Amino acid sequence: MPVTREGIHAALEPVRPDIARLVPDRQMTRIVPVECPGLSRYSIWQLTHLHPHKPIVHYLGFAEDSEIFVLSERPDQFVAMVDADGDVSIDSEAAAASFLRAYLVSTRRLTRLTYLVESVDDMKFRPKLDDAEAKERDRVRQEYAGTIVPLAAVKDGDGYRVEAYQVQEQDLVKITATVSTAGAIETDSAVLESNLPLVYGA
Repeated sequence: MPVTREGIHAALEPVRPDIARLVPDRQMTRIVPVECPGLSRYSIWQLTHLHPHKPIVHYLGFAEDSEIFVLSERPDQFVAMVDADGDVSIDSEAAAASFLRAYLVSTRRLTRLTYLVESVDDMKFRPKLDDAEAKERDRVRQEYAGTIVPLAAVKDGDGYRVEAYQVQEQDLVKITATVSTAGAIETDSAVLESNLPLVYGA
């Protein structure tokens, strides 16, 4: 059944009326799908409300006439969505990589600057750096140019292993994840670099 704005609004009203009130505003609120292969009933949606001061962003897991899950900053809600879907099937390395990407993007922290990087060019260094900071930027770009690459999965037993990189404020973090064929995700993270001259703010 196709997802509708009206369906999202009705599902949100009892649980998150603060988000629900943004949904009917077609001029200021955009709702777009987030690619997430493997789901059978549910789909993930990015809601962006163009607030004059700063855009308000939420990620939602939804199937028409079903429970809605607010995924932002809530990995546990992603797990609950997978359980509610009931028939998740991750059947290839490409699907596993895309599934983890959707997980990292939709559950990331929104109260601090957190974003996925798939190239050193994705790292948002501050535009005005002193000589020491510029040297540090150049070192990081050179050192990680061949390391930070688009997500790719490899078969690992009955599931898949995926490596990803994420900026969390001024830190570069490596995330190693396992993705099962049924959509279960386990992650381990390690800080590779701290206090980099990256842009501030959520």
